[in-house]
Amino acid sequence: MKKLINNIKAPITLLLFFLSSFIYSQTLEDSLLIHYKFDGNSLDYSGNDNNPEIFRASFSEDNDGNQNSAVYFNGIDDLIILPNKPELKPQFPLTISFWIKMDTLIPQNNVFFTNDFYRYAHSGVWLNLSSSNRLALSYGDGVSFSHNSRFTKQSDIELNSNTWYFITGVIWSPYDLRIYINGIEEPGYYEGGAYYFRYVGTGGNIGRKDANDQTSPFFYKGYLDDFRYWNRGLSDSEISKLYYLTVNVDKSSCIETSIYPNPASKVLRLKLDIKEDEFTIIVRNIVGKLCLMTKNKLEIDVSKLKNGIYIIEVSNNNQTLLQTKFIKTTL
Repeated sequence: MKKLINNIKAPITLLLFFLSSFIYSQTLEDSLLIHYKFDGNSLDYSGNDNNPEIFRASFSEDNDGNQNSAVYFNGIDDLIILPNKPELKPQFPLTISFWIKMDTLIPQNNVFFTNDFYRYAHSGVWLNLSSSNRLALSYGDGVSFSHNSRFTKQSDIELNSNTWYFITGVIWSPYDLRIYINGIEEPGYYEGGAYYFRYVGTGGNIGRKDANDQTSPFFYKGYLDDFRYWNRGLSDSEISKLYYLTVNVDKSSCIETSIYPNPASKVLRLKLDIKEDEFTIIVRNIVGKLCLMTKNKLEIDVSKLKNGIYIIEVSNNNQTLLQTKFIKTTL
């Protein structure tokens, strides 16, 4: 009898495991606090009715050229103020994501988001561009604006103005901050002296952050789109999925062409309807860094590229014949 019970126990345990995995599997909507699509309105699409208390920005084109599908901040007084609710000031872990295109690299004009606006100290969590043009994810202890009252992770990579980026910041714990650009985690370094964080201010702000109690707050100058905010940490695979859900691969070109497969994992093939026998193919990453260059080849080995979105350019005699995008992924 004991043997029979043990034999039954194994499949039951396996069944319970699969049931629990199904029940606790998460989607991108799980623990989502805010989702501003900015498609001609400022409504919250998370289902939590967290519409902005104040919306002062202009609707504009998004990264695909769609009208009234992103917001533009003038760098002077434009901002979005979130509701001042306790649930919008979560403990760690938490995640923030959005698209940005900066008009300038001036740090004072590149404060993207804080979940706790306060005039007299670093508090809560915020994302901004540092003075070295690196993305910075930080939290503050609410004591002062000194270096010792914040803890920051900066990305190693420098960003450019007038370029769309998909930004994600995840804080898992006080010493585990992660920055993602275009769906890929970027290496970086830590600095600052805070070892805990505190909420002491008012509702969160998109487009405004104070950094000195003797001067006026800083305001963002540029474009922002598809803002989301979770009270949980998103995994690498979820962030990659989110990026590919929001990016649009542009397959248009100035010549008849096909690029396949797209996304590509190992080899990217080009079919070009051009008369030139001599041509150069250049592949750059989304921030413009040269990754590959080849001549007169219609098959490109992309297996060593990191996952992400790339720009491919075909030229002849310094004349650009084609410029389009492709996605590198791992099967």
